[in-house]
Amino acid sequence: QRHSEAVSLLRQLVHGRDLAAGEIDTRWPAYRNSSGLGSPAQVTSVIERMDVLLTNRLHGMVYALKSGVPVLAIDPVDGGDKVSAQAGVLGWPAISTVEAASADRLNEMLDWCLSDEGRTAAKDVAESARAKLRPVSEQLREALRTQFPYLPLPPPSASGMLTPR
Repeated sequence: QRHSEAVSLLRQLVHGRDLAAGEIDTRWPAYRNSSGLGSPAQVTSVIERMDVLLTNRLHGMVYALKSGVPVLAIDPVDGGDKVSAQAGVLGWPAISTVEAASADRLNEMLDWCLSDEGRTAAKDVAESARAKLRPVSEQLREALRTQFPYLPLPPPSASGMLTPR
C-alpha cells in the first residue's frame, strides 16, 4: 500500500491549484481521528458542503458520492483494490491507481469533477446507488420483523465445545 504517496499527490494537486482544503479523518471513535469529527453524520455534514472531495480512502469516496459530491480518488494499492473496485461498481470515472496517477491526469479529473458534468454525474451515482440498495433495505427490514421459533442451544460437551444436534 502506498497511502503516503497517494496523499502526497493529492496535496501537490491542492497546492498547485491554490485550492481551499481541509483534511477529514473518518476513523472512529472520535479520539482516534485527527479532524475531531465524532460521527459519520458529522463527516457527511462537512462533505455535503464541498465542491469536490480528494481522497485515497474508500470511506471518503463513499461518503462523498452518497452526498452527491464529486470525488477524485487515488487507490493507494498497486494495481487497484477496494477503492477502484467500489468506483467501478458505482460507475464513477474519476479514479486512478497510485502508480498511474500523473499531475496531468489528476488535473484533468479535478477539472471534470468541478464541471457541471461532474457534479451531475455525482448526483446521478448517488441516486442510482440508492435505487440499487432499496430492495436490500426492504429485505433487511422484513427479516428483522420476522418471528423465528425459539431453538435452545445444544448442551456443551465435556470439552466445553457445543455438540451438533
